[in-house]
Amino acid sequence: MTDQPQSTAENTAPAETGSRADIAAMVTTLARAIVHVPDEVLVEVEQDGEETVYWLIVAEEDIPLVIGRSGKTIRSLRTIVEAAGQVLNQRCVLELVEEDEGEDDEFADGAENADTPPPSEG
Repeated sequence: MTDQPQSTAENTAPAETGSRADIAAMVTTLARAIVHVPDEVLVEVEQDGEETVYWLIVAEEDIPLVIGRSGKTIRSLRTIVEAAGQVLNQRCVLELVEEDEGEDDEFADGAENADTPPPSEG
């Protein structure tokens, strides 16, 4: 007799029960554990052909935390999403939304139109 714990089938779910919602929830949970403003974490899912894209949106001040040193944290999150997709026989990628695209041609830096020159200082 061994002292090794035995796994029971009750605690495991077949891989086929996973879905895009499960992966999105997983990414949300992981991201919320990393950031300072967890209430602003949002994951949007987009089907792009055969690829499922998970867009991770966080508060602007939390972007460096999600990226991590030399990009290690975001690479790890992407690896987890890709692995989860492989279990579901899907191609899944994680993208981090790094800037506010705004509405009505507004840019994250406040400029309303990229074609307009900056005001002169004189």
